[in-house]
Amino acid sequence: MKLILKDGSDVEIVQYTSNSFVVACADKEEFDLIWDRMTTENLSRVDVKDGDATVVSLENIMFDGVQAIYNTDRTITGYIYFHGQEYVTPALSEEDMEYAEVGRILLGEEVSR
Repeated sequence: MKLILKDGSDVEIVQYTSNSFVVACADKEEFDLIWDRMTTENLSRVDVKDGDATVVSLENIMFDGVQAIYNTDRTITGYIYFHGQEYVTPALSEEDMEYAEVGRILLGEEVSR
């Protein structure tokens, strides 16, 4: 998975949860480079992608802190904690909108045209 930051750069992540990103780093230098990119500006709009698919898009993340776990093989597992995110609703395609309208009709909801 990748975390795409607002500046267009990306960070490899191994896990995304509702309040953290987890990174696996070869060493402290790699962790520090990632840490330096976790700015307020870069976290103001992010996408989590798995391959070409967007898992989630978030805005206005409030950074809480970071935890670095030093593993016995000298790698680092980093936890980047945040809160206050707003989930961005992806724009629906024309086909998706038509499908949703058909669903509303089948459910007996009023549909305006």
